[in-house]
Amino acid sequence: MNIPQEQKFYRLEKNNSGSRWAGGVCLGLADSFKLEAWVIRLVWLFSILYFGVGLLAYAFAWLCLPMKDQTNQMPKKLILGVCTQIAINHRMEVGLVRFITLSLSMASFGLVAVAYVVASFVMPASIPNRGN
Repeated sequence: MNIPQEQKFYRLEKNNSGSRWAGGVCLGLADSFKLEAWVIRLVWLFSILYFGVGLLAYAFAWLCLPMKDQTNQMPKKLILGVCTQIAINHRMEVGLVRFITLSLSMASFGLVAVAYVVASFVMPASIPNRGN
C-alpha cells in the first residue's frame, strides 16, 4: 500500500559518489530538502558546538527516520503502534511523528512516554477508511 505524502524524510545508504559518513541522516535530509549534504552537516555541526543537542538529535533521527527505499511502504508498528496510528490518521510522515514523540519524551522527563502508553490503550486499533 503506497501512502501519498508531500514531503518525506528519510535516511540514505549512500549518495551518488558512494559515500556516507555515519547513519545517512544528513545525506537523507539534504536529499529531502534538495540541498547539498554539506549544508545539513554544517547546521548539525553548529547545533553540536553551540546548542549541545546535535548528537542527541542525530541519534533520534537515525532511530526514527526510515531508509529511502522504505518510505512508500505502509509504516510498521514498532513498539505499541501509537506513532504509526497518529501518522496514518493525520496523514503525516511517521518518521517525523516518531522523532517529535521521542524528543518530547526526553524534554518532558518521561511524561510523554506515559501518555504514549495510555494512548496505546485508548486509540482504536483499526485504521478508519476515509474513502481515499
